[in-house]
Amino acid sequence: MRWRHPERGVVPPNDFIPFAELYGLIGRIGAFVLGKACRQLAEWTSRDGWPRDFTMAVNVSGRELSDPELAGRVAEVVRRHGIEPARLCLEITETALVSERGDVQETVSALSKLGVCLALDDFGTGYSTLAQLRRLNVDILKIDRSFVAQINRSSRDREIVAAVTAMSHALWMTVVAEGIETSQQFDTLAGLDCDQGQGFLLARPLPPEAIATLVG
Repeated sequence: MRWRHPERGVVPPNDFIPFAELYGLIGRIGAFVLGKACRQLAEWTSRDGWPRDFTMAVNVSGRELSDPELAGRVAEVVRRHGIEPARLCLEITETALVSERGDVQETVSALSKLGVCLALDDFGTGYSTLAQLRRLNVDILKIDRSFVAQINRSSRDREIVAAVTAMSHALWMTVVAEGIETSQQFDTLAGLDCDQGQGFLLARPLPPEAIATLVG
C-alpha cells in the first residue's frame, strides 16, 4: 500500500501505518486493502493460463488481530469474490502472533479453520520460542531481512538462517526469505534449502498490470 499525497508524493506504509494504528484508523485501512487484494486476485485467477496456485498476501496489523470480528470479515470477503481461501495469505508479525492474549489466539484459530494461509512475518525480530511456534497454526515463516542482509558476510547470520530453515521444515512450514537484493544472497539461501524469497532482486513493488505482465 502506498499513500499518494498531493504534496509529499508517494508515502511508504512505514511512514503512515503507525499513525493509522495510533488514531484507530487501521481497521478501515485493513478492510480496504483486503477487499482490494481479493478483488484483484479474483480478476487475475479468472484469466486463462493464470497459475492456479497463485497466492495473494495481505498484511494484518496487531490491532486488527485483536478484533474478534476479523475472521468473519475475511470469510465474507473471500465468499464475495469467490476465491479459494487457501489462495489468500495473511501475514502477521511475530510480536502480534505470539501474544498470549486470548482474543488473538481465538482469531488465529478461526482464520486457520477458515482455510486461509497464515504467515509469521519478520521472524527473528520478536521473542517467540520453539514451543510457541509448535502451537501456532502457521503455514509460512518469513525470515527477517536483517539476517538476509548479512548472510554472505556473517557466518553467524548464515548459521541462524540455516537453523531456522531446518526448524521450520521440521514443523512443516514453508520458509520465505525477505529482502533479497543480490544474486549472492539468492544463491546462498537456495543452498540452505530456503523455499521462497522476496526482494528487489526479484521484483520491486509493481502496479497490477505490471504484475500480470511479469507472471505472463
